Amino acid sequence: MGAIVYPDNLAEIGRFPDEATAHDYGLVILSAGAGYWIHTEESGEVLLIVEAGYAGRLREQLELYELESVNWPPQEPEMPEPHPGAYAAMTWVAVLVLAWLCQLRWPMLVEWGTASSDLIKSGELYRTFSALFLHGDIGHLAGNLLFGAVFLHLVARHIGTVRAWLGVLMAGACGNYLNATVHFSTSHYSIGASTAVFGAIGLLVALPLGFGIRHSSRMLIRAWALPIIAGLVFLAWFGTGSDRTDTSAHLMGFVCGLPAGLIAGALVRDKPRKAR
Repeated sequence: MGAIVYPDNLAEIGRFPDEATAHDYGLVILSAGAGYWIHTEESGEVLLIVEAGYAGRLREQLELYELESVNWPPQEPEMPEPHPGAYAAMTWVAVLVLAWLCQLRWPMLVEWGTASSDLIKSGELYRTFSALFLHGDIGHLAGNLLFGAVFLHLVARHIGTVRAWLGVLMAGACGNYLNATVHFSTSHYSIGASTAVFGAIGLLVALPLGFGIRHSSRMLIRAWALPIIAGLVFLAWFGTGSDRTDTSAHLMGFVCGLPAGLIAGALVRDKPRKAR
């Protein structure tokens, strides 16, 4: 098929794969105050036709439009994925604050949920969990909010938010159970998330072994230094000699966190993890 011959007053200024694209360019022509026509060939190619007197100026307009359209539409920036540690810390704060508000609204929750050694030994095992979410005063709550968020964040960085929550809660509950067992001859009562917080410290200490780290003792010392030092700071925050400080519960939480860390580390050891 031969080339199309246009009248002297018409000129072709572009060829496009479809009519939609041709009309997009036609909008540029209309915005310049000129008109246009399109012609579709048998091959499917679409020609853009304008008055010959405007052809030169309109070609420049189309070239400018193409230059401006190189990076259009702009790509939406990729939102960084929230860090699992951030999720864990935020949910920790949210849950403890909500539990505190419920405790203020319904004071009987303290009696219902306190970790009583007598009642736990008699079968009320739910108290090993419920006591973790009860606190004596705002200072008690504040310390557990701060340190718990930090340690849970660190644990979740390694094993994810869900495993971190499960591990810390199990360590805290088991710590309360052991604490009740230790006080088998006396009536003992305790509340507070600090048992779970020390469970998180135990998790952090044991995770390197659970991951199967084969490095030198210096590497293990570096991995253990942060949780141990932070744990000492946390212990100093509450003190160890106060009548209100349940030191044995702290110790039991830490002890129960060790096997939890070994198990959690072994579960994720062979799974690929995203770089942090």
